[in-house]
Amino acid sequence: MVHHIKANEPASLLLTLTPYKTAIHARITSDPEKDFPAFINSDIQHIGDDPRTVPGYWFLHVDYKHKKDIPELSSTDLLPKVIQALSRKVAVIKSEVPMIDVFFCRKQDLDALAPENRHEIIAQDFRYDVMVNEHTRNSDVKLNLFQGIRTDRGLHLFSQDANGQEGIRNFLHYYGNNFFNKQRPCNSLEIVTVYPLGNPPTIGKAISKMEIHKYLPSKLPKVIFCKDPALICITEHWFDMRPTLSNQRKIMTQNDLSYLQTNTRVHDFMCLAYLHEGICAHTRELPKDNFNEFSHQDRFCSMMQELDAAQGSPRTEEIGKRVRELAGRILKKDFKNLHYRREPARAETQEHLISNPDNTPELSAYPKLKM
Repeated sequence: MVHHIKANEPASLLLTLTPYKTAIHARITSDPEKDFPAFINSDIQHIGDDPRTVPGYWFLHVDYKHKKDIPELSSTDLLPKVIQALSRKVAVIKSEVPMIDVFFCRKQDLDALAPENRHEIIAQDFRYDVMVNEHTRNSDVKLNLFQGIRTDRGLHLFSQDANGQEGIRNFLHYYGNNFFNKQRPCNSLEIVTVYPLGNPPTIGKAISKMEIHKYLPSKLPKVIFCKDPALICITEHWFDMRPTLSNQRKIMTQNDLSYLQTNTRVHDFMCLAYLHEGICAHTRELPKDNFNEFSHQDRFCSMMQELDAAQGSPRTEEIGKRVRELAGRILKKDFKNLHYRREPARAETQEHLISNPDNTPELSAYPKLKM
């Protein structure tokens, strides 16, 4: 109970937030693991009948270092004071749950707080889309929602409009083109929906596609990262940024970036890697690109002709070996700033790095998702 918490003891604030940046329910607790689920249960009485069954309502759990820093629950400026505490780093957002996710999970008899039912998983269920569409007709619930790209280096925040959509595609394109850079742009990448408690600046089109591509991964300017601590973020999609060929293809194809021009050097690197690994035995099997041809095609032309002529004979193995060796030599000589790792199923006892493996730093373990 609240009166058992001393002023200098840690405590938690539980909130129900509206899409319009107001708090309508609040509770203080010393046992959030127990009381947060109970707080949610007490706030939802009629599944589907509640007018708040729309995106934009949130259940929020905020941890405070000291109970004395928690504002009076009856305060008319409760949320602004929470934002101040977050900015002063005397409080931190511990967890957040969209109310509509709770409704969906209850309809399916699921625990909304269980890790296996976090947002980016249930949002892939077609029934979730149906329910959201049913409850968002004639609604302006996206009024205060933003979108972003979150990596282990920070958050890029974009507005929820055409400018923001263009900006987020440009940044995804940047990360895709720098995927194999030894400077490692990031170890993990998430596309997130963001509910800002305050009014943080967004990128929009402030940094254009051409401008962002001027920067090396280790030299990204601080201005493109949002440092506001008063943000609620939920993951929509998560991407493994370990530099494997399949991981790079996923970030480019799943985000429909095929209409954007891939860096020619990156395309050549990937083609050589496919040949070196034996994933593609012939250059005609290499992945197609809407804008680029394989620049080293001529260097493999004679071997491809030999391979065509030797089909069905034992010579194909010897020719294939020469193809792989040539691709490896080109990678080592001409792509010293790039590297890739074998797919986990192909790595066997250790992960394999192409070009200067001894000088390539190990990746840190990628962080767990918040929800």
